[in-house]
This record gives sequence, C-alpha cells and structure tokens, in this order.
Amino acid sequence: MKFAWKEKFIDDAGQKISMGTKYPVFWLQYTHGFNNLLNGEYLYNRVDFKFQKSFFIKGLGKPSITLLAGFIDGDLPYTILYNGRASTELSRFMPQ
Repeated sequence: MKFAWKEKFIDDAGQKISMGTKYPVFWLQYTHGFNNLLNGEYLYNRVDFKFQKSFFIKGLGKPSITLLAGFIDGDLPYTILYNGRASTELSRFMPQ
C-alpha cells in the first residue's frame, strides 16, 4: 500500500505515470508465510514500512531521505530475514 498526498499523474496512452508530490510518501507492506501450503516451509508474519521525502536545494539538486523499518515474527533462516541494501548510486560516481 502506498500513500502519497496530492500526488500528480499524467496520462500517457492510457497509462498513468506519477509526477511525484512535494509531500512525504509512505509505503506499508504485509507478508504472511504459510507452512505446508504450496511447499511453504515457514510460518511467519512480516510488516515493512518505508518513508521517503525528496526536496530541492538550489545549486545542489534534489536529494532524498529514505527510512526503512520492519518486523518479522517466527524463526526463519538468514536468507528470509533483513539484510543490508546495496547501493546502485555508487556506480554513477566511479570512473569507467
């Protein structure tokens, strides 16, 4: 679920494209793992929350702040738990 107050859209050949908003954007995601259903091995609940705010600074551009938080109940292997997020932005600053 995504909540973006006063988000603006344009219609491009029947497809809605977001133009963003000047207010913070919130996301909420719920995941439930089933044990013994379609070969599921783990029973758990997972709730993820994301907050993102972009703003303009004259002469510097448009930085953004992102906050990620979440909760998982149940005993799970490390591959399903939270891990560090990789940065794809670093490649833009490294020489080719």
